[in-house]
Amino acid sequence: MGMIGYYTALPEEEIQQLVSRTKMLEDLDPYNREYLDIDKSWQALYYMLSGDISDGDPPLSYVIPMDQDNLLEFGEFGAFYLTPPQIREAYQAIEAMTRDELLAKYNYNEMLEEAIYPLYGDAEDGEAEQFFDYLYSYFNDIRKYYSKTIVEGKGLVFYIS
Repeated sequence: MGMIGYYTALPEEEIQQLVSRTKMLEDLDPYNREYLDIDKSWQALYYMLSGDISDGDPPLSYVIPMDQDNLLEFGEFGAFYLTPPQIREAYQAIEAMTRDELLAKYNYNEMLEEAIYPLYGDAEDGEAEQFFDYLYSYFNDIRKYYSKTIVEGKGLVFYIS
């Protein structure tokens, strides 16, 4: 078990209802829609992309959206929305990002020191490389999901469950 990150794409009108607080996310039942599960990679990806635990700058902080300005009441941890323009901005920042460019942002030992979820303990032989591969796999999934969401003209919500 653990804290798993999920994205759910929603029509723009539903995102606007969430923003204006005329609907709550529970009313839209995100659990029974198509979603992307990024397992426990969410905080490590956020940290790797933005260089911070929670106060990163757009557009890279939009990749794992956790900006308090976009916070929605939902479950234990809340949820965060992105509008279609924010998704396009994030996608433009990561669309052509190579494995090497992402690797240049990766510092396993720093993540351990900062207690970035889901890391704990000491680095073992090969663990840093395996963890990067894990993150890179989910990064690619997010990139594909953002591309699909843009084509569909939707916004999205990100939540941890």
